[in-house]
This record gives sequence, structure tokens and C-alpha cells, in this order.
Amino acid sequence: MRIALADAADAGPRRELRTMTADQWSAFRANQERDYAPEMLRAGQCASAAEASERAVREMAELLPAGRDTPDQQFLMGYAAGEPVGFVWYSTDPDSAFVLDLLVYEQHRRRGHAAGMLRAMHDRCRDAGLTAVGLSVFGFNDGARALYDALGYHPTEQVLVKRLGSTPEPTR
Repeated sequence: MRIALADAADAGPRRELRTMTADQWSAFRANQERDYAPEMLRAGQCASAAEASERAVREMAELLPAGRDTPDQQFLMGYAAGEPVGFVWYSTDPDSAFVLDLLVYEQHRRRGHAAGMLRAMHDRCRDAGLTAVGLSVFGFNDGARALYDALGYHPTEQVLVKRLGSTPEPTR
């Protein structure tokens, strides 16, 4: 999905975004592979938990060869009333950004924090002279898709999978 920042539906409250501290980065990095592998498995992108785990480790190493100091990567915590409510990780190139992960902590969900963090991220991107933001969303994540639609993102590509053989179809 992608949005031209000039077309973003950005009316509404923002959340404060701050660069992750070293401790926040360590916790974020430790959870990335653990959380990403089951999502790939659920989406049907991997045939087994072992394959998903291997792929998660490999992809994280490729995306972040210098860890937190990898160029063109932004790791931001979202805050509401001074309390961390989630994070957004995005990469930048000369004219656009790509959201690699957005998470609102379980106890803070359904309160507009994801939309507020994305609006604040859009502001940062505009201020940096970027013109568009892209992201990828798993097909089973109806809530995220509704959020992105409401903010003005539009699909640019759709990948479909059909499992053949005895492997059961992923559940929704």
C-alpha cells in the first residue's frame, strides 16, 4: 500500500514520536524475529515454523546489517500522555519512506494510537522533503487494512497464495 503525502488524510490527533533509547532498541530487536516468524507462517509465506524462524533471522540481518545504526532507518517510540504506547520502524530513500513495522502495545490498542503515530510520521516525512509513504500488510490483518484505508493509503500490489497438497490453508 502507498500514499502520496499530499493526499494523506491527516486531520486528527498525533502521538509524540521519539527516537528509541538503547534499552528500547534492545527490546524491539529481540522481539522482531520472534514476532515476525509466526506472522509469515500464518500468512502462508512459509511451510513450517522452522522455515519461518530461519527466514525471520535472515531478513532481519539483511535489513539491519549495522543494527540500530543502519543508514536510512528510523526507529521511533510513540507516546501518549508521556507513556510509551507503541513504535514505528521505517526506512527512507531520497523521496519516500517505507513502514517496516508499526505496533501498538496490547494494553493501548483501539484508542487511535496507530493512526496518531502514522500522522506524526507523515509530518516528519513531509518535513524531510519526502513525497510518499509505502507499507506492506498481511492479508489477514483486516484491522490494519481498515486503518490504512482510512488514512488514504491505496493498494499498489496484491500477492495471493494457494497451498497445494496436505498442508492446511492458513486460518483467518
